[in-house]
Amino acid sequence: MNRCKNCLKNNRGDIYFEFLICMILFIFVLSLCIQLTTSVQLKFWLDRQTAAIVRHVQISGEVDAAADEMISGIRDRLGDSVSNVNIEWDTSFITGTNKIQLGNQVRLIVRGELSLFRLGKSEIIKVDISSEMAGTCERYWKN
Repeated sequence: MNRCKNCLKNNRGDIYFEFLICMILFIFVLSLCIQLTTSVQLKFWLDRQTAAIVRHVQISGEVDAAADEMISGIRDRLGDSVSNVNIEWDTSFITGTNKIQLGNQVRLIVRGELSLFRLGKSEIIKVDISSEMAGTCERYWKN
């Protein structure tokens, strides 16, 4: 009985457990910081791409094949890490076409859900990521 009490009073191994717990917490915080950094970079990239697409549509006056190709590039890039990607145009098109008349507003909205931290296959933290850019069409279309 005295031998068990002496083993429990021994403090020589405590530092190893404290070090192990601190190391696990440090790795957790480092992982979260890395994931936050990559998500912020993804948001900036998404804003730049959305602005480039809107600017292209402003100049050309229509949602053409080049704009669709840029949108598919966004879908390809976001497809790995972002779920429920939704891309929508908010503008008034000329009836029956993808053309936008001079002076009409062009707005592109991109939304999705980004999982920041995963533990195995379960997602612990999910964040909505979105980008919205607007502009005015600069091309006149004759009817």
